[in-house]
Amino acid sequence: MRGPERGGGYRPNGDGCEGVIKALGGQQRLDLFAPGGETINPRLLDAEAQETARRLKSLAPSQLRRFYGQVVAFRTRLETNPDISDAEVQAQVAAMKANAAYAGVRDQPVALVDLFVAASNSVRTGKEFLAFARHMQAVVAFHKVYGIKKEGAR
Repeated sequence: MRGPERGGGYRPNGDGCEGVIKALGGQQRLDLFAPGGETINPRLLDAEAQETARRLKSLAPSQLRRFYGQVVAFRTRLETNPDISDAEVQAQVAAMKANAAYAGVRDQPVALVDLFVAASNSVRTGKEFLAFARHMQAVVAFHKVYGIKKEGAR
């Protein structure tokens, strides 16, 4: 027997698949760069990262780090191989969005899907991905502040 009564298996999100489907159709974008386009938008690393962390407060830190790990791995590839095409960057972000959608229907906050939909709508180049990676780093840091803590955790 599988399912929530046995502690495993499929457990639909409180919003159900409908919430994830709605999120996948979202048009939200991240303003990655300040006016002029040369420097990262400071709001992305502060106010927007804090808001995202608050929306993800019910997400287990290990789950957020799992997604952040994917971002860091691809960031490292970009930094070591500048010949990665924009198409490959876009494919990587699309794969992350798909992973977030899967997590969204498995009892994770739909805000995670929103984050990667916004990234998918915003990130087209390696430079943009690197800005998104810094945003994710800030989200992870603020999540430590706003996230739900296990008993005995620091």
